[in-house]
Amino acid sequence: MDRAPGLSVRLKLTLSYAGFLMLAGAVLLVVGYFSLSRGVHPGVIFMVRSHADLLRAFAPTAAIVMAFLLVFGLLGGWLLAEQQRFAANASHELRTPLAITQTLLDVARNDSNRETGELVDRLHAVNTRAIDLTEALLLLSRADQRSFTREHVDLSLIAEEATETLLPLAEERGLTIETAGDTTPTIGSHPLLLQLSTNLLHNAIVHNLPEQGTVWVTTSVHPNIAVLTVENTGENLTPQVVATLAEPFLRGTERIRSDHAGVGLGLAIVKSIARAHDGTLTLAPRPDGGLRVTVELPAAPPHAGT
Repeated sequence: MDRAPGLSVRLKLTLSYAGFLMLAGAVLLVVGYFSLSRGVHPGVIFMVRSHADLLRAFAPTAAIVMAFLLVFGLLGGWLLAEQQRFAANASHELRTPLAITQTLLDVARNDSNRETGELVDRLHAVNTRAIDLTEALLLLSRADQRSFTREHVDLSLIAEEATETLLPLAEERGLTIETAGDTTPTIGSHPLLLQLSTNLLHNAIVHNLPEQGTVWVTTSVHPNIAVLTVENTGENLTPQVVATLAEPFLRGTERIRSDHAGVGLGLAIVKSIARAHDGTLTLAPRPDGGLRVTVELPAAPPHAGT
């Protein structure tokens, strides 16, 4: 039975931080009010005729302070909650393959007669997952820090390169990839934009129909915007599920799981790369099932490139 969507973990943490800050601010203001109402402080000269006068003078300042604390608490809490949750999830994801490796090695050590072929295969798979996750985290950090060289690139060629790379995986799953689009110039990092396109296409292939599915890859350019759109057939997705797909380490419980499900950072990396290129990522469920992902980047000016 589907449960009604509740508050996200990040929002709960944000509200907790903001609430704590507001409570602390309220306590300080109350203490300050009663301290001022006594009317005697070394080096401070003021006259308090009544508590009503003090309240009228004190209330506007208190309101401004509380409003500032509310905004500061919500903004700071939102940023801190993303960092705290991401660090916890990353630690958990990295700890899992290490724990599995330790268990497999302990089993091998305690059972010297056990066949090593299966053990080696499992260790290789676990180690590959750990490496993939580490590389994904490094890529995410690189995009967030915008530590890359920008150059004139054609988004349509990058999408075509990603398509050629993943075509064998699509054919293995009985999927059809349809591409369309003209030259789509933009300014950015070729490796990062290739990773963006590859992640989108891989996601569209993996989370598709069991057979006879389709993936559409389209690029277009407008006066100031270069657009890459990747759509796929698949299960019907609710807006609530779609809203979580770009969150780190969330793979969407309603979606098809497989050995190629990845480490849960695919769309999070896409979002980070798009943002690092001053672009946007938009996800929307398709009426007939599946997902439509649109990346909009600033188009290259006419004089850029040769």
